[in-house]
Amino acid sequence: MAWVREPNNIVPIMTSNTTPRGVAFASSEGAANVAAAAYNNNLGTAWYPKQSPLTPPPWKLGYEFVEPARIYGYTILSWILVGWAPKNWTFEGWTGTAWKVLHTRTNITAWSTTTPNRYLFTNTEKYLKYQLNVTASNTTNTLWICKLEMLGDPLPEPTANLLIPQAIGCF
Repeated sequence: MAWVREPNNIVPIMTSNTTPRGVAFASSEGAANVAAAAYNNNLGTAWYPKQSPLTPPPWKLGYEFVEPARIYGYTILSWILVGWAPKNWTFEGWTGTAWKVLHTRTNITAWSTTTPNRYLFTNTEKYLKYQLNVTASNTTNTLWICKLEMLGDPLPEPTANLLIPQAIGCF
């Protein structure tokens, strides 16, 4: 029997766009809602594009790892209003010279403000940077993302000897 493990969010909890490691980035940021707000594990904050003047789409939110990583899924949690959630987007990896589209979603209208939407895709390559490239939101001309997780390789499968109980004299 093979062990199946859930992919892990491999972006650290960010306290600023560069702390504790890597770089959270966005195409634009609101006055107090920087890119790191989507990675800070605080559901009371969110990243959103600059509002005054309004930044039109596309809106981009991403993370640069310290070393290349293989991402094959992500979760998105919108904030407060479903109308502020993404509707059309691509999830992309940076090749070193261009963004490569890894996953595309269109007309996504089913959102909750308490449960993230989760997306898995096939990816065999490691990239240094990944980004969500949103071209439209639902019913509004802005976007708010409370949480963006990037899902990477799970822990390795345990070896057979770890699954066998060992008698150590505590009977």
